[in-house]
Amino acid sequence: MRRKILIVLGLLSIFLGGYLKYLSRNEKDFIYVLPRIKNTEVLDRDIGKYSLLNTEGEILANPKKNFLNGKIFLDVPNGNYILKAEFDDETKSINIAKNNEMELVRVNLQGDAFSKKQEIFLNLITLTLIGLNLCIFLVFRKKLKRDKVLYGLFGLLLLKLIFSFRGNFQTNILIFSEFLVTRGLGFFIIFYMMDKLIDKRKKIAKFLIYIGMFLVFLYNFLFAVAIFSPQIYVYLLDNHFTLLKLATSTRKIIDLTRIIFLMIIYIFISRRKHMTLKNWILWSIVGLGYFILEFFHNIFPKTLKLYYFIELIEFMWIYWGLCFYQLRLYTKNLTRIVRYILGLTLAYASLFYFKTLAEPFVIIATIFILDIYTLVIDKLLSQKDEILDKTYNKLSLVQNKKQFKIQLEKEIKKHIKIKSVKVKLFIEPEEYKEFILDGGDEDLYIDGSRIKNKEYTCAFRIEFSGNPYIGLILIEETNTTISYEEYNYMINLSKKIANIASKVRLNSLYEELSFDD
Repeated sequence: MRRKILIVLGLLSIFLGGYLKYLSRNEKDFIYVLPRIKNTEVLDRDIGKYSLLNTEGEILANPKKNFLNGKIFLDVPNGNYILKAEFDDETKSINIAKNNEMELVRVNLQGDAFSKKQEIFLNLITLTLIGLNLCIFLVFRKKLKRDKVLYGLFGLLLLKLIFSFRGNFQTNILIFSEFLVTRGLGFFIIFYMMDKLIDKRKKIAKFLIYIGMFLVFLYNFLFAVAIFSPQIYVYLLDNHFTLLKLATSTRKIIDLTRIIFLMIIYIFISRRKHMTLKNWILWSIVGLGYFILEFFHNIFPKTLKLYYFIELIEFMWIYWGLCFYQLRLYTKNLTRIVRYILGLTLAYASLFYFKTLAEPFVIIATIFILDIYTLVIDKLLSQKDEILDKTYNKLSLVQNKKQFKIQLEKEIKKHIKIKSVKVKLFIEPEEYKEFILDGGDEDLYIDGSRIKNKEYTCAFRIEFSGNPYIGLILIEETNTTISYEEYNYMINLSKKIANIASKVRLNSLYEELSFDD
């Protein structure tokens, strides 16, 4: 279904783009100024001041508009003109001879340049981030294959990282390719979250998400076709100004990362009944980090040129967050990588904001923030549940297999939100093969693809003393998967009750042998 929607949108975009190009074919009375300013990005409004003069040196009062990272002068008939361009302390005058077609003028201005060492440092940070992401991917690639969508999305994330290199080698094709990759990554993540994390019965919530996505698509479509043809932009200004105004105004409020942010808040609130106060606080701290990234430019207005880097960190945050949450990939060793990524982010931001990495405040803030996040993530994703002790004590009093299964199923239903649960204890070593396909026994968690009975969506192994399958807990989830807290509860429960399960299993075996005698 999602693939069909994307195919339809792609074909519709091509058709509408061609049609708009045809309608705008007569738009010729304008001059498009495209400055090449070092270290600036598309949509950067700090593009300098431009004036159009006649050959006598008089400034013309033609209407002008910002367009991408350039300027358009409207209602300019054919003739000879002088373009005056100013950026910082640099001024240039360019003679223009406009004939029948629209005129594209490229202006070379140096702008706010960084030193060679700073440029090398910036690209080294990007290269390091690529290395860190590849390391995480290679470590967990087998587990990532459980979810083909997340596995494929890493390719888009990697492309986003590669396109984040900055330098004189950048062309309009590379900039536009990054634009398409970023939007594709955002739309696929939203579709994935709707399928996996939002209850299918929440139709109003999904309807609102679709409206937000359409508004984002409308703006991005107009932006994309305007890159290829400034004539389309001029045509829309003259004939569909309200539509253009709606799209550009919406862009200031709604974007793909903000839709994802609102979805995360909605999911967080909808699952509040199954979270302890401690987890509320911990998830709120993590969410605060995402909030700071999303509204970074509002909090720190001097960091306009950091837009693409902050967006990159956001998508890394979202993608790996989904992987850790959905596939339970988290290990304590990953806190080191999280530390590196956060540290590089702050180092990158400090270079833009303070122009030096030696700023004492930034160094202190970096250490402080990293210490807090290391503590929070460890406690959040590898917590111990006090409820386990009560469950363990109750099960310790059980003597036979039937009572054990009934009591364990009752405890599980009490503490996690699921449709049903079935506990199995195995006497024979190969008995588990009636329920589970062979292979992949390094984790206690078993996803639904390895369960023969498709009624159950996941399972947890009970292992003891070198025997990987002394028992099995089969779970049928609701419309949404079990939360990370519930996953941690089941993993810790499987470990804690292993000795009890082994004792009950042996008692049952002795009873059978005694009966045979």
